[in-house]
Parts: sequence; structure tokens; C-alpha cells
Amino acid sequence: MIARRWEYETASWRKLACVVSLLFTVQANAQSSSAFNFQGLLNNGGTAIADTCDMGFSLWDSLAGGTMVGSNSLSNVEVSNGLFNVTLDFGTSTFTGDDRWLEVSVQCSTDVVGTVLSPRLPVLPVPQALYASAAAPGNSLDAADGNPVDAVFVDADGQVGIGWPTALTTPQFALQVQHGAGTGTVPADQTAIFGNSASGYGVVGFSKGGAQAGVWGSNSATSGDARGVWGRTTNASGSGVYAEAWFSGVNRALHAKTHSPDGYAGYFEGPKSYFEGNVGIGTNAPSGKLHVVGNAGNNTGVWSNFSDRRLKKQIESIEPGSLDRLLQLRGVTYEYARADLRKGYDGIRRGWIAQQVEDVFPEWVSEAQDGMKMLTPVGFDAITVEALRELRAEKDAEIALLKESIAELRAFITELVTEER
Repeated sequence: MIARRWEYETASWRKLACVVSLLFTVQANAQSSSAFNFQGLLNNGGTAIADTCDMGFSLWDSLAGGTMVGSNSLSNVEVSNGLFNVTLDFGTSTFTGDDRWLEVSVQCSTDVVGTVLSPRLPVLPVPQALYASAAAPGNSLDAADGNPVDAVFVDADGQVGIGWPTALTTPQFALQVQHGAGTGTVPADQTAIFGNSASGYGVVGFSKGGAQAGVWGSNSATSGDARGVWGRTTNASGSGVYAEAWFSGVNRALHAKTHSPDGYAGYFEGPKSYFEGNVGIGTNAPSGKLHVVGNAGNNTGVWSNFSDRRLKKQIESIEPGSLDRLLQLRGVTYEYARADLRKGYDGIRRGWIAQQVEDVFPEWVSEAQDGMKMLTPVGFDAITVEALRELRAEKDAEIALLKESIAELRAFITELVTEER
């Protein structure tokens, strides 16, 4: 127990026919869980007493009258220069959190009878702390205004429950805090701290450290599906774990990292995952809904777009000239000058130059945040089909013309042969 010291000076007391005053301190005795030291100063008519005295100490539940809840009697207490020091022990059961007063009686060697000193003294911090230190199974503390009763509850296993506005007297964990009528549980009984709220936050963490964490979880297990931090919701639209970055800047609402070359920094199970903003893979500055630096693979399916007629409006045929526009593009070979763009492929690439494409298909060209131009050839497949259609029509016309010329040539040859005969 941490020792605490406090002082209280009474009004004048009468001992026999003399004026006697008492100044005392109380300090917890480190040798016992319930004993504490009592130090006092006895004066007789302004003169410090030097004598051997019998003293009685009784503990009461009120300032006057009431019921005595404990007593100690000590004989031959040495008083030197008015000072005395005794050890009192009323046990832990007498301190229940209710108010207590100490009554002192003194009879020194020259006194015919003992004198009860008045008024009784209020017992303040340290002895009352014995109630909290006792913490026997089922012990509890009520709220200051009495509501709720058992605001802090300790069960037989030493587990602590804190509840508001309803007491939590059946804690399942070392420390369980509940606000409101929350009913959430976790699937394990080895949880150190469990927070539960009906409408607010079960656990809130805050840190002002530059590289620290408001909430930090660690699991040192070497096997099994171990979790450092675990969250679950039973609400149809809730979040098991919710992360939010409040302030502006390049911060992270959620940052995950693995130190294993075979591990996953992020692992998502379920039918869907949703990202509202831009997603970058291999880049921390994505300029599109999905920005991939490196190779992207699709081994089990195809990339799909919604194309149902019912989802579209203002449907019109592509205007003629697709073939001519495509033929204005010039394919080139190249290598990326920036190392971050070469991830996964350092060889020669084939493609277009954005500035040249922009002159023909300006709708395909956009700019990243750093001003670099990007290509998004939206509708390239449809334009290619129309270009092929135009090419076929052009070739069909040429073939028809050639067929007509051949027919005329055949007719001319036949006419010549007939005339010669």
C-alpha cells in the first residue's frame, strides 16, 4: 500500500481540569494490509506531556452517538515531549467505504480516571483506502452520487467491471468497460481489456507522440490465427474496425505492414471490398480510380464493363473517319526514364506518345498530379471496329470497281475475237 500522510488539528479538549489539545497524523503501515500508524501531540495546559499513558481508540460510524464498529486498547504508551506514535489495526471489514470517526481516550500515570477526548476525529484518506485494497470477491464501489450502485465491481477472479448507467457485475475479462446496454462479445476468454458501448466507442485511444499509437495491439503467439487488434460488429451496416484521419496532410487512416516476405500487409476476405477514392498499386500518388505501376494480371477471367442498353442513353453511331484518325497515330518503341515506372518490366515497350495522340484523340489524354500526361484510350475497341468497317467498305468498293473493269475487259476481248473470225 502506498503510504499517505495527513494532519488534523482539533479544537481545545479538556483533560481532567486542564486544557489538552491533540495534533495527529495517520500513515498506512507497510507491514500489514490493515494496520496504520497514529501519531499525536499531547499538551497539558500548553505544556508538552512526558509520561506513560494508557490509550483507547474506538471507531464509530458517526460524529456523535452512533455505533462503534471497532476498538483498540493500548497500555503503557510512551509520550515524549508530547509526542506519541502507535499502530492501530481495526481490520479491513470495518472500512466499507462509509464515513468513520475515531474516538480517543487517555489515562496517564497521574490520572485517577481516563478522559474521552472530544470531538471524534474523521478518518480520512489512508485507513479508508483499506476498503479498496481489501477487494474481496464481489467488492465494489458506488458512483459518487450513488447511481449506479457497483459502478466499479471486482469479482472472485479479480476481474474488474465498470458500467454506466447500468453496473457491470459479471465481467468476462481482466478489465471490461461498458457504456449503455451494449451486448457485444468476443470469441475468446483471454482478452485483457474489453470495451463495449451501446452508442459510442467501445475503446478510444489517443496519442500525441510523433511515431506512437493511440491504440496498439500485439500478439506474440508463434502459431494459430493470432491477432494483435481484433474488432467485430453485429450491426448490419456497422464496422468491425473503423479508422479515420482527421487532419490535412499526407496522413494515413489505416497503415498496415508485414515484416515477413511471405506475409500480407492487407488481407481481405468476403464477397466485396469498397474503395471510395483512387487506389494505387505500386504508387502512393494514384491519379485514377485504379493506378497500377507494374504488371497487372488476370488469369481467371476478363475485365468487364457494364454495357446493357438499359443503362445507356443518347446512343448514336460513331461518326465516319475512324480509320483516318487511327492511321494518324504513330506507334513507337521506348523505355521509361523513371525507375518507378519500370517496376516489373525493364525491357523495350511499344505504344504511343501522349502529346501526339492528343492531337487526334484529345479525350484520351489526361494529366497526373505532377503534370505528366497519361493515356486512357476509352472506346478504342469500338473505334477499331468502325475503322475496320470503313476499311472493308473501302475495299469492297475497290473490288466492285475491279470486278466491273474485268467484266468490261472480258467483253472487249470477246468482241475482238468474234471480229477476227
